[in-house]
Amino acid sequence: MKFSSDRSSPSPVSAPDDDAPARHGDVETLRRLTREAFGEITSIRDRVRAVERNLATERASRASERVRVDTRTGRCWGVGHAGAVAATRPGLDCATTVEAPFPGGDSMTARFSTTTTAAVDDADAPAPSPYLNLNANVSSLSHAPTVTLEKLMYRKRIGRDGWIRLAPVGGEGQDAAATLNPFAPGRGVALTNLAAVGSPTLAECRGTALCASYDFADALFGVSGGIFSGEEPFEDGGYETRRLAQVTARPGTRAAMSLAVAEGPRRGARGFGMGAAGLFAVGERTLLSAWASTAKFSGAYADEVDEDAGGWGLAATAPPKDVSRSSAGTLRDAVRGWGWGVVVGKEPGVSSPTQIEAFARIGDERGGGINERTVCPGIVVKRDADDGRWDVAAACRVEIKFS
Repeated sequence: MKFSSDRSSPSPVSAPDDDAPARHGDVETLRRLTREAFGEITSIRDRVRAVERNLATERASRASERVRVDTRTGRCWGVGHAGAVAATRPGLDCATTVEAPFPGGDSMTARFSTTTTAAVDDADAPAPSPYLNLNANVSSLSHAPTVTLEKLMYRKRIGRDGWIRLAPVGGEGQDAAATLNPFAPGRGVALTNLAAVGSPTLAECRGTALCASYDFADALFGVSGGIFSGEEPFEDGGYETRRLAQVTARPGTRAAMSLAVAEGPRRGARGFGMGAAGLFAVGERTLLSAWASTAKFSGAYADEVDEDAGGWGLAATAPPKDVSRSSAGTLRDAVRGWGWGVVVGKEPGVSSPTQIEAFARIGDERGGGINERTVCPGIVVKRDADDGRWDVAAACRVEIKFS
């Protein structure tokens, strides 16, 4: 039997490979994808290693940051009438605050400060007013500055928005209630104690203290209070115990207002004092502040005397901006970047003089930095309440904060 072959249909074995170019392209694509994947894997591996290093560094830094130490040192110089110079805070002052956090939000705070004590102490003399400049009233026979434990306080969190504070040493009104004072030491800078102290109602509350506070409705308003042993001993060895209660409202993020009532001794009788304060943000960086207090209005001695009259204050301030440190900016830009402060008010007392201060704030922007430097040149003016005399002084305060 003969078979004929069909030469018109080629054999599969001998047929040309038309898919070879396509397969070659696929191989090249796979090689390219492999190289790209290897590069991505290498990049991801490097990133993971960087994250691991950063995490290890953060863990190590947390171990060292469990105790935070902040130091604030400042000095003020004044030239002019003696009355106005005395209103400034002359001399060197330094305070170091140590804060140790605990699990659950609790913390322990200790504050140390430099003090100068007179060579001869009068045991019967009352404790100085918080407005008094100790450095300006020390005799020439004073001891060298020493380090003193000024404050010791334990803070306990209660729930999400509550606190209890126990201060065996150095309790202050601000431990119980918000001061709403942008000039308070550690928050701002001022040439005189009028602005640094703020509300007299809170400033009178000092000594060993037990305080509590709680906020409601996401801090829309809060209540706070405290009991203070006082720092002015009676002849029988007792103390002027004071009780403080305050209500604070925060309608929004740019305003806060408070009303405080303090109860305590008044020339041998019990009486009340009342104070109000407000803090408002205007524009990008300006803060407006106001406070006022009344004389105590009950008790056996209801007459107005110097030490029981109320005080008041109106103030505005703005921190420096980064442009003040820019080398590329013009002199005009640098001046526009300066901060400033203006304060008008009167300390407690019927015969207390009206006081005015205005200053520039040249230095680092207060944006949460751990180290800050500030120079505040300005003027201080006092008007005597009795004879109407005006005292004027030029002053400059230099302050450095570091952590």
